[in-house]
Amino acid sequence: MKAWLYAQANPGARIAIIRDSYPALLDTTVVTFLDWLPDGVAGTYEKARRIFHLTTSDPNKPAEILFRAGDDKNDIKNVLSLDLAAAFFDEPQGGLALKSDRTTREPGLDRDFFRLVLSRVGRQKGYKPLSWMTGNPPSPSHWIAKLFNYSGVGFPIQTEENFKLYTVGPEENEHNLTAGYYERLHTLFGYGTPLARRFILGEWIEYSDLQPFNGSWINYYDHIPTEGMVVKVGVDPAISDDPRSSRSAFVAVGQCVGSDLRGHLLVLAADAGHWSAYEQADRILKMAKLYKARSIVVEDVAFQRSLKEILEREMRQRGMMIAVELQRPDGDKLRRAHRWSPFVEDGTVLFAPNQKDLIDSLMSVPSDKAAWDLVDATGIAITAFIPMLGERVSIGPTPGDALKDRIKAYNSPLHLALRRNQPAHLKRKSPFTKKSHRRVGYTSLTGRGV
Repeated sequence: MKAWLYAQANPGARIAIIRDSYPALLDTTVVTFLDWLPDGVAGTYEKARRIFHLTTSDPNKPAEILFRAGDDKNDIKNVLSLDLAAAFFDEPQGGLALKSDRTTREPGLDRDFFRLVLSRVGRQKGYKPLSWMTGNPPSPSHWIAKLFNYSGVGFPIQTEENFKLYTVGPEENEHNLTAGYYERLHTLFGYGTPLARRFILGEWIEYSDLQPFNGSWINYYDHIPTEGMVVKVGVDPAISDDPRSSRSAFVAVGQCVGSDLRGHLLVLAADAGHWSAYEQADRILKMAKLYKARSIVVEDVAFQRSLKEILEREMRQRGMMIAVELQRPDGDKLRRAHRWSPFVEDGTVLFAPNQKDLIDSLMSVPSDKAAWDLVDATGIAITAFIPMLGERVSIGPTPGDALKDRIKAYNSPLHLALRRNQPAHLKRKSPFTKKSHRRVGYTSLTGRGV
């Protein structure tokens, strides 16, 4: 209806209606639009081109409604070359989907694509630019929440003139639905469940089981050990220095081996940006030199693999000797993050208080695709370490208790009866004699012991 009202006030306007995926666009957005503004009544629909010619107050100037999908390369290319008057983003927050027999989060419309579409709005001469979006509430870590500076709690405070956020409850849409719709949803979802809170009450909540990191898990260190620390630099390089592409990210992580923080992993530095391959190599080597890194770990895929050769060449020219390792990543980014997020939860991984960009990125994945660069680089460095064990590992509670348990089992009534009934040639002495050398019930990491 907002598109219709805008078109009546602005005959001849070109309006893009965008959905995050092609199937959702055809199955939901287009169907709903044609239900409210029927083909042949409110205008004429060109199905092949997905353009609706909407009748306006000026019969000679119909508005063009362009239905486009954010995951279709041809649609993206087409939209980014258009001169638009307005744009409507339907359900840009994404949602939940069932993939491989498990529920996963779909991040919705890409943030950079959203910004690029906004750059095309207002380019149609003679029309006042306008953009709007509608949908279910996203999580508070979603880029939409950040766009409107909204934490998900209370009424939104309008802090910017050009971006306004309005939240409504179920009563806003109840008259458009069949009678008893929300009651049936409560029966289906339950009361107070995450599904009910989000899709019925309209709360901005996180799905904790799908979120690899939690803000309450973040712990900080207040000092860096002066000795006894092994440092590795994790590298997640981008494929180009184009500002529109993903950022290159480098993170230095140190494992404490001889201090009060023994076994902890300290995130020493994190850097991300758009640089050429040689600029990346320069920044990586400066970070490695500053923190006396033992190795540099690079993601082992396609272009990233060639960075290893550039790093080794630059090190030869600078007289540096640092091992460069290649680490094959898991193809599933979310599974990759869950691999090391328990180390953040249990306090093994500690952060510096000034690492806001990195911590914001941890809280933003998987909703914000642009946040994965720093998260992946940190994961590459952390998973390159082997978790440290104690200096000695006991077998059983103590060596003495383990030995007593074995003697007690050997001398049990059942075992004694069996030995008494054995033929003489099968009988043997107990191994637990006073002079036995098998009393030592522990082993050490150095290999000494029995």
